[in-house]
Order: sequence, then structure tokens, then C-alpha cells
Amino acid sequence: MLECTFAGPDSETRTAACTLHIKGAATIECCEQLRTALLDALLKSQSLVIDVSQVTAIDVSGLQLLCAAHKSAILQYKCLSLGTVRSRAFLKHIEEAGFHCTLPATCLKNEGQTCLWYDSGSTGNWEAL
Repeated sequence: MLECTFAGPDSETRTAACTLHIKGAATIECCEQLRTALLDALLKSQSLVIDVSQVTAIDVSGLQLLCAAHKSAILQYKCLSLGTVRSRAFLKHIEEAGFHCTLPATCLKNEGQTCLWYDSGSTGNWEAL
């Protein structure tokens, strides 16, 4: 079961940072729901934070959707990032799928836009795995 909730201080102006809260299992069974939530959230905001603190499971399809949303945001000159609190399950699945990035690579060769999976060490709790 997946629950996606969009929140923003003023989503009508499209200038304030907004948040998409993802709760539950972001797996292939819920891919279309997650895809729709990500597309809607990107349409409503210029800057979007994805709150993954309550993700209980995520598979490669869920990770790929987050990656694709990040690349779409970059192409639209928008900002998309992961929230700073990440569940142990979320971190474990990133690591197991090989998505964890230890170098500040840039996506789409866009300067200033680091890879969604890169963690500078200040927020991700990778050491807890």
C-alpha cells in the first residue's frame, strides 16, 4: 500500500518549496500511483522535496521513477531533492540496487545539479547500514 500526499505553503504561486510525502511500499505494484503523484507534484511546484522518511520498501521501479522525476525536474529548470530523513529500509534498497553514489556526479551534465543518489555525508545516514 502506498500513500502520496502533496503539501506546500503556497502551491498556487509555484514559488514556495513544496513536499511530496511518500508513505508505505513504493514497489512495482504501485508504480502508476507514484508516477502520477510525482508528475502532479512537479507541475505544482518549482522546488520539490520528496519525503521518504516513511517508505517501508522500495524496489528498482520505485527508484527509477524517482530518478526520472529528478531528470525531468532538471530539464524544466526545477529543483527536486530527497528529504534529509531517510528510513533504514529506503537506504538499504538504494544500496542493494546499486544506486548509491559516493561521488558528486552531475545529472545530464548540468552544473550545480548533483545526482539524486549522491550523499555528501551530512544527511543520508549511509553508515547506519
